[in-house]
Amino acid sequence: MLIKDIMQTNLITVDKDESLANVVELMKKHNITKFPVMDKGKFVGIVSDEEIVNKLGAIRQRMISASSLKVSSVTIKEVRSAGPLTNLNDVVETCKKGKIGMLPILENGELKGILTRSDLLGLVQSDKPLGEVIKKEVYSVLPDDRLVHARRIMIDRGVERLPVLGAGTVIGIIGSMDIAMFLAYFKDHVPVRYQKARIKNLRVEDAMRRDVVVAEENQTAREAAKIMAKENIGCLPVVDTERKIRGIISRTDLIRLI
Repeated sequence: MLIKDIMQTNLITVDKDESLANVVELMKKHNITKFPVMDKGKFVGIVSDEEIVNKLGAIRQRMISASSLKVSSVTIKEVRSAGPLTNLNDVVETCKKGKIGMLPILENGELKGILTRSDLLGLVQSDKPLGEVIKKEVYSVLPDDRLVHARRIMIDRGVERLPVLGAGTVIGIIGSMDIAMFLAYFKDHVPVRYQKARIKNLRVEDAMRRDVVVAEENQTAREAAKIMAKENIGCLPVVDTERKIRGIISRTDLIRLI
């Protein structure tokens, strides 16, 4: 199978001069964490929720609104790419190592499509129960934990999302995109003179998603892949019948079963 057989060709791109506030709104609208960046019709890199959070959360940027910052300030220019005729197996092996979030597909320098980890979920055919493949060491946060604490866990542990627990049960989830959306709103709506004092006291509950999708231990990896693809989500907290968390599984974990 070749990349062209499953790559996305109906693309949403952003211009390098677009404001970060507008990009965050696009992320929210389409539930997408990465976009190809264009300059006069030419592909120049990728913008991601991770880079936006890093920019908006940086101390030196605390007095600058998301509306005044441009995509070019956070564009990742050195990115791996592939061609439409690249063998899909080569990309799958790289994705198993968690090294690709979005792969631009170029032909003669022109952007023809993209390939994401979500596009590979349809290849997951394993019927192993999730209880056998989940990560049982789960990094989580509480609703009243500070937002900067949640972000620090993500960075230190190399995870993109954290379950939010209340009395041991899953009551929400928070990821880089959620933090990016909240910080963009915060910096555009809170008067500058109050931002420095307030940003340190922002809580997880201010930015978390409460409509979290979960799976149960007896469901299969194939079923989990279908849920993730349908809901366009990057991970599933795995719970027991009382919604107590038992583990977590990500798209990368599932791709490793291909």
